Amino acid sequence: MKTSSEYRALAWKEFRSHVGGSFAILFKYFLLGLLLVGIVYAACFATKQIPLIVLGSLIGICLAGVINYHFIVDFLSLKRNQFTKDRFWKVLLCALFLLIPNVFALLNNLLWGIVKPETAGGALLVIFLIFVTIGLLWFVIWWQYAVNATLPYMVHDNKETSVWESLLKNIRLMNGYKFALFCVELKICVWPLVILFVLMISALLLVWGIKDLSSGGYAAFLIVLIVFEILFFSLIVPVVQFARVHFYEDLRAEQQAQEETEA
Repeated sequence: MKTSSEYRALAWKEFRSHVGGSFAILFKYFLLGLLLVGIVYAACFATKQIPLIVLGSLIGICLAGVINYHFIVDFLSLKRNQFTKDRFWKVLLCALFLLIPNVFALLNNLLWGIVKPETAGGALLVIFLIFVTIGLLWFVIWWQYAVNATLPYMVHDNKETSVWESLLKNIRLMNGYKFALFCVELKICVWPLVILFVLMISALLLVWGIKDLSSGGYAAFLIVLIVFEILFFSLIVPVVQFARVHFYEDLRAEQQAQEETEA
């Protein structure tokens, strides 16, 4: 396996080779997600009927998962210059696996909303929920790098196997390499995130210190902040995706070579 710096260099090189395709993927799925998911949510919430709102939320979540799957796989296809379709039911099942952390996070938020510390036993429930939240945070991070980061690639590459088999195969593939992938992504994102954090803190300080928010200086700063955020997501997101693709392909090649050696 290569170092984090080598994967960063490879990802930026890949991005420079596919700038147009990368922006096309970002633009396509941003609009698709905004339109489809937004229309479903708006239509269901407009009815003000709880069953339809719940149904619309479930449909919206499934659509978001399917769009996320295709977004991730399209960068793999762009790198290989090979675009092939996957069966819809497999995409949907994979999308549901990708959304598992979101479901647990939603349940955790619901529990925090129900608990009332001032009631009898409420303080104990709050302490219990703190430990639950810590455990959930660990699970979400583990699931992100054991499953979400590379499962769509595995499902896409194993068209004849079930999604469940691809999931188990993907977890075995990432065993011992989750932290390595995290380091690769951190190497790419660290300085842009630091700059973004500094800009956001500066914006908050300006809001706190400037009474006239309509002043030209504040407006100019907000424009700089918004432009940097757009550049951050337009440049860093594709680079991270290409880094994941290279990491996944190297790891699969290494694992296959090891299996052939053992055989």
